Amino acid sequence: MSVWLDLGQTCHGLRGCDASRSSSSDTRSCASCLSAFRRKSFRFPLSSAVLLLLPLGREVFRMTAAYESTVIALCAAHKKENRHHGDYRACIYTDSHFVKYGPRKQLEPELKTHSYIANYALTSPDAPRIAGISAFVDGNTMYLVIERIKLVAPPPSDLPGRICEAVIWLLQVPAPQGHSLGPLGGGRIPHKFFKDFKAPLEFPDTVKLSAYIQKAYDVSCVQKTRNLPRPDISKDRLMCVQSDMDDSNFGVDDAGRTVLMDFGTIAWLPESFAAFTLSNEKYKPVCDSLCLADNPNTQTMCWISWFLHMTGDPTLGMGRIGTGS
Repeated sequence: MSVWLDLGQTCHGLRGCDASRSSSSDTRSCASCLSAFRRKSFRFPLSSAVLLLLPLGREVFRMTAAYESTVIALCAAHKKENRHHGDYRACIYTDSHFVKYGPRKQLEPELKTHSYIANYALTSPDAPRIAGISAFVDGNTMYLVIERIKLVAPPPSDLPGRICEAVIWLLQVPAPQGHSLGPLGGGRIPHKFFKDFKAPLEFPDTVKLSAYIQKAYDVSCVQKTRNLPRPDISKDRLMCVQSDMDDSNFGVDDAGRTVLMDFGTIAWLPESFAAFTLSNEKYKPVCDSLCLADNPNTQTMCWISWFLHMTGDPTLGMGRIGTGS
């Protein structure tokens, strides 16, 4: 049976501000709080919330209306102050949560992918730790409220090995029934193979994606200049790929568990994309474990990727969803 715990409503802004001493205060009218948050990066404590305890012991954060109003106000202030900066990121931190905000269409795939993998991890004893996530929508803006896990700093010396173990686990997470490609909920594939780390089209399945890659192969003259085989990924097995293998997307919590982060760059992709992603000597244990080391498309994809990053029209004249229409 699920149990709801009301954590109560305390300060909606900085500890010690006027709002924390008045139960009727609202962060939107607390000038001292808002002025403190008009910086590129900031942290603030928020405790107006509800916590859902699942039967398996996993805690899922769920917002009250007061919490949502506070987050909306703080994100609006952050966006107004920082959106013109070149290093602007649509996110803020609280003492216990990391909040991402942006267009619903942009963030919904990340929410669905994160939630699915987190739930799957509950059934797997070998799974890395995955932060709890919740979300709400205000107008066209979605707010992802993600559990903020305290990580060991600096990372332990065995982090590279831990990363390989976490990636091996992730690659084998099965896609939900009926899902054919990409992040859950649709959207363009996030991957360094494409220009600007994002596919120029939405591909409904591996057949359409394979046709796009083959067209890039033909247009780029890879065969003539490099004598590399024409790739065919249409029959590849799907694997759950972390497209951004930066070490910052992994960590270790204070209990010694490996932590997997950044689900905005995770999607179900053909195994050739997994091999391409992991074509680095430090990921050799992953490739060896999952038979990715000898993928015949890796070298060709490297050259096609270079071409896609250089071309002025990465759609290659294909249709909206890669149909060629």
